[in-house]
Amino acid sequence: MTAPAAKVCTHCGLLKPMSEFYRRESSRDGRRGVCAVCTRRAAAIRHQVTRDAARNRRYVTRYGITADDVDELRAAQRYRCALCGRHEDRLPLGLMVDHDHHSGTVRALLCHSCNAGLGHFRESTETLHAAIAYLARGDELLAITETEKN
Repeated sequence: MTAPAAKVCTHCGLLKPMSEFYRRESSRDGRRGVCAVCTRRAAAIRHQVTRDAARNRRYVTRYGITADDVDELRAAQRYRCALCGRHEDRLPLGLMVDHDHHSGTVRALLCHSCNAGLGHFRESTETLHAAIAYLARGDELLAITETEKN
């Protein structure tokens, strides 16, 4: 008895050559009932659903907001860092949720650099003001040394 040259995929209903079906030793014809294309498509959908659920769970656990809330924040900020204004397309790590470590309140979405900068300053407005004053003094010193050169 010869093996059939083609079979109908139980998912898409198309007649396809046997070579387009993955092997299954336990089936009568030695092939799965669903073609390889439909099998891969279903796996991709399952993967995306799992990934979306994990993303949502991460935001809910860490910040008490959903992935949809984050997407709304992204749109409200026009997909830009709330501090420096760089667009998320130009950020290798994208935008990150910035939150107050004392109250847990979500403030905005920041790029990695701005978010880390706030963290390094321990979210202290006093320290940030001191840094601004320090930078302003540096500009004044630079201006003085430039005039001395001339």
